[in-house]
Amino acid sequence: MADSADGLNEPSDGPNEPCDGPSEPADGLNEPTDEPSEPADGMNEPSDEPNESTDGRSEPVDGPNEPTNGPNEPNDGLNQPSDGPNEPVDGLNEPSDGLSEPTDGPNKSISWKVTYLCLLQKDRLEEVTRNYHSLLGEWHKLQEELQADQVPKDYVLVHKNDLAQLATETSQLKLNLPMVINSSLSTATTRVDSLQEEIDRLRQRNAVSEADIGQWKTRLEAAVAECQKEKESNLQLRCEMQELTEQLSQQSDYSCSLGSSCCTLLWRVSRSQDTVQTLLSGTKIDDFLNLVTSTVESYLSAYKDDWPQDQSDESGFILALVGIITNVAASAYGRDFLISRDSGRNLVDTFTNFLADAPLKKSARLKNLLLMALYNLSINQRALKYICSKPGIMGLLVWHLQEETDCDNRLNTLRVVHSLVSDEHNNVILHELAEALPEHFLQQLTADKNQDVQDLALDLIMDLRQTQHEQ
Repeated sequence: MADSADGLNEPSDGPNEPCDGPSEPADGLNEPTDEPSEPADGMNEPSDEPNESTDGRSEPVDGPNEPTNGPNEPNDGLNQPSDGPNEPVDGLNEPSDGLSEPTDGPNKSISWKVTYLCLLQKDRLEEVTRNYHSLLGEWHKLQEELQADQVPKDYVLVHKNDLAQLATETSQLKLNLPMVINSSLSTATTRVDSLQEEIDRLRQRNAVSEADIGQWKTRLEAAVAECQKEKESNLQLRCEMQELTEQLSQQSDYSCSLGSSCCTLLWRVSRSQDTVQTLLSGTKIDDFLNLVTSTVESYLSAYKDDWPQDQSDESGFILALVGIITNVAASAYGRDFLISRDSGRNLVDTFTNFLADAPLKKSARLKNLLLMALYNLSINQRALKYICSKPGIMGLLVWHLQEETDCDNRLNTLRVVHSLVSDEHNNVILHELAEALPEHFLQQLTADKNQDVQDLALDLIMDLRQTQHEQ
């Protein structure tokens, strides 16, 4: 057991010196007790690996930590024991009988404590050895870098004068930087204050604008709702107007058909002079004449640009009305009645205006009836003077005679002209006719296919020549 203890106190290169014997415990250890304490498994069963000397610990390289020769100087390395009392190293790997099989007495506690201290010294020795090899590796690495570049890559060589100049410039910058920063800072502060004020103004404007936008949105919504209501109302009114238009159109068609039928019957009845006297003796004759005047004017203004066909109910209604007036003017009583009433004279004015405004080469039947009515009225002396007093009447008739191509229109126009110039005391009409109607045109009419036109043209030529001979 004493031999085993000597093996655990193997001297090392570190500061711990071996103790004189296993019987002297180290300071600070507690006195042994009667009851032995069981050592830990790691202490009772050490493995063989900690005592195997590695290449790093057995082959130290040259350096500042090279051990010197002493009483325990190893020959080849740190872990090679020398000849003497330190030879048995296997005591660490092979536990003695005292550790595994404790005996009664104080030697049991002392042996366990000595073993524990030896293990601590061994751990410290291994840690020192590792640190030594780590430092040694760093030293070799630094030597290699110095041999390769002489200066590490992370460092720069600067001349002393350049460093002094750099220090001077740095101090100058330290002095000038506060002045520059203070001036720039004051300018920036002033600008920031102005910008902040501008931002505040803009925020106020934005708030006012948002309030206005809210009001306008409210107004817009109200206007849109009102507009929608107006649209619905307009749509409803359009529908009602369309219905009323259809009803009015139907009523107009019905009225035109009824008027055409009644007036056509009245037109046929008015061919008899006795019937004419009966009609004119009624109380509604002035209303009837005013109705004829307004109807002819409305018909002309409505269909001046788009003249309807003669087969329509409206055309039949207008033809029947004018035909009734023509038949009334064919009787002596009717001519005198028409020219003696204001409604009758207004009707004569409407007929002459119709001849001037109606489109040419259209409504030949209606124009024939109007010319026949004027011719019948011209037989009456009062009516003749009234027609001749109309300004431009002769020029209108001559223009109508020259422009119209319908044979009946030309014949009836010549009849009216011949009737107007038949008054021997009215020389003004003859002069107007001589100025408006060229003689060569009358010569052309003498060769017309219609015999009545030829006769009337010859009579006019003779009247004109007689007027010139008298002058």
